[in-house]
Amino acid sequence: MRPEHLHITLAILDDVAAFDSPFTDRLMAVGAAVRAAPCDILLDRERATTRSTALCPVGRQPGLRALHGELDMAMKRAGIEQRDGWAFSPHMTLFYRDGALATHDLDQPFGWTAREFVLIHSYLGLTRHDMVARWPLRGGDQLALL
Repeated sequence: MRPEHLHITLAILDDVAAFDSPFTDRLMAVGAAVRAAPCDILLDRERATTRSTALCPVGRQPGLRALHGELDMAMKRAGIEQRDGWAFSPHMTLFYRDGALATHDLDQPFGWTAREFVLIHSYLGLTRHDMVARWPLRGGDQLALL
């Protein structure tokens, strides 16, 4: 994976033929409605499936799950459904492969503090991704401290 393609997916929508303005406007409103605090993310396990290798967390990642929950609720309020059958499973895909299943804990976990989230338009089958918008994480528990 190219570094600019590394990400953790918080939501995924059905494939559409065109990314039109009215739908983009609704997604922009969803992003603006999310009020979540910056969150620490720790990826401390490598997991290889028959198709890919990814880093994933061993623990629950409460801040990341809270961010996903905020986004999910904002999408539901806007009448936007996530892809049928998709479930949030935090991970960062490193590369695609054919091979055997394997899992092992990392000696040196990979972590950072997420301070924003982005809306990406992924062009189906083209390995092209455009950033549509980005929003800072500045809500949640931090508001109670002010």
